[in-house]
Amino acid sequence: MKKKLYTLFIYSLGVCFIGLILHITNIGCPIKFVTGCSCPGCGMTRAWLNVLHFNFSTAFYYHPLFWVLPLLIPIMLFQDRINPKIYKFILFLVLLLFIVVYFYRLFDPNNTIVEINFSKGCIYHLIFFIGGLFYD
Repeated sequence: MKKKLYTLFIYSLGVCFIGLILHITNIGCPIKFVTGCSCPGCGMTRAWLNVLHFNFSTAFYYHPLFWVLPLLIPIMLFQDRINPKIYKFILFLVLLLFIVVYFYRLFDPNNTIVEINFSKGCIYHLIFFIGGLFYD
């Protein structure tokens, strides 16, 4: 158990460090910055910031599955006490839930959080920059 808590602590430090770098560079979401496409977790940080201010309706707007992550922490910490088949099934259900909600949000015309716009991504600009070197 101590090893798992230590590992969780190290991962948490890593996430905080990456978050600090992203904040300093003003990149925001690294996946959206690189690809131009929102990921299934898009809006999760904003949702939790609203939970901390007790704005639950706004939190649901930013990401309706914000409540799932705290449920996963004890499951992952005590996975050695859970039947491996049940553990994998829980992870599969969570993944499936995130994918279903992601596609719903992606194609919902009223949703302004999740978007696909490849022309905003670094990969798009890099491809056109390299292409311009050869065809200009």
